[in-house]
Amino acid sequence: MSAFTYDIERDKPYCKRQRSKAIQCTGSMSLAFCIVLPAILLLFTEVLRFSRTARADADLARHARMAADTALAHYDRDLYRTFGLFGVKEYKAKKALDSDVLPSTQARLALEVTNELKEKTAIKDGIARHMTWRTAASILSDAIDKMHILEKIGRKVNLAQLSDFFPTVLKQGYEVVDPDLGSLAEVPEWKDEYESLMDTEIRQVYQQGLMHLAPIVIPRESDDGYETIQMNPFNNSGLQKLGSVIDRMLFVAPEGVFDRLILSEYTLSYFYNDVPFVMRQGVRLDDYTPDGRMISQFPNSRRYEAEEIATGLKGKSAKTTVLVFIGAIRFAVHLMDIVTDEAERASYKAIAVAIAAAVTAISQGIVSIPPIAIEWILMSAAALARGAADVTSLNKGLEVDCLPGKKKLNLKLRYRDFLRVLMIAQSPDIVSRRIAQAVDCVFPGPYYTSVACFIESGDARVRFDASYLSRLPDKHEVEP
Repeated sequence: MSAFTYDIERDKPYCKRQRSKAIQCTGSMSLAFCIVLPAILLLFTEVLRFSRTARADADLARHARMAADTALAHYDRDLYRTFGLFGVKEYKAKKALDSDVLPSTQARLALEVTNELKEKTAIKDGIARHMTWRTAASILSDAIDKMHILEKIGRKVNLAQLSDFFPTVLKQGYEVVDPDLGSLAEVPEWKDEYESLMDTEIRQVYQQGLMHLAPIVIPRESDDGYETIQMNPFNNSGLQKLGSVIDRMLFVAPEGVFDRLILSEYTLSYFYNDVPFVMRQGVRLDDYTPDGRMISQFPNSRRYEAEEIATGLKGKSAKTTVLVFIGAIRFAVHLMDIVTDEAERASYKAIAVAIAAAVTAISQGIVSIPPIAIEWILMSAAALARGAADVTSLNKGLEVDCLPGKKKLNLKLRYRDFLRVLMIAQSPDIVSRRIAQAVDCVFPGPYYTSVACFIESGDARVRFDASYLSRLPDKHEVEP
């Protein structure tokens, strides 16, 4: 009995102690939760507030992007259809604000247009973007192939040495081959026969050569100006300068040639040049824009666009300058071909010797003309005539061999190829500015290529920039 009582008395104190510890632990946890719970509630309240703010900012950013994209969607369809360029008028861009519904009634929306299309950088970027499309790759390939062939030709033909062939005896002037007989005391009996021979064999050839001479306008690389070369192969004036310039323009690819090619090919693809076709085997092949429009059917008011871009001049003056430029190139090429072709030069030498002998015989030895001077007169006149004939052929849409005579290569040149050479020789900034002027003649007024959308709502300010031309990711800013 006592043992039983003892056991009961031991159990009761043990249970009380366990219950007391449980009560103490529960009270500590409740107290801890009472202390921590407000902090947890405050934390989640801040998280919820931040989430709502972030969502509001995201809504503003998305809305700014939507407004900017809507503004760009109002681009001028006729401008794109005609020149392949994207641009939007300011009043059309701001139509995106008329039917706009802001995510917050307190928000304020503003739109700003930037990057005028006809500015130098903007139009160059637009043309580069357009001409690097896959559909335009074939347009560039023809020009690149011809550039590579010209570079190979340049290793064999050095037009810069053209003046080295000029005979020293002619440095005294044309009187070397046509001396003045006024110093004779009496009029000789043979004078009439002598004058008739000189008129037929030398003076007529000389005068015909002079008919094809004209001041040559060469564009400067550094600025938008020109330099004029008064070239005359009969007295060696300007011959060395002409040869050096043509050698550099034809056979030496300038730095950044790909950018220059893009601008030149864009000009030839979308602007009217005066010979928008080529004749091959009696068949006329017209030029078309990349989207299939026949260039010859452009309005007559756009007739000399490509020539104006290539020269910076206007109308018929631009066309005349291009023809003179082509004539100078073809003269230099023909003259180099003649003086380096031993067989053809031998024939001119034989004619010159015969004329000189005839003059000496008729004048009874009083007049003696160096045969090499007559030879040079004949060769120069022939080169000028052939150059003029090439200009006529090219202006009719025909093609000419890059190198005439026996050095013929599988490279035919047409009128537009010389326009390409003239544009590639000039700075891309100059050419792009002229392109912008030509575009402005058809579509006057400012067109913009970028927009910036601003939204303000409370303490949040959102800016989103969008552009037709930028190759960078779209930029947006959310400022607190």
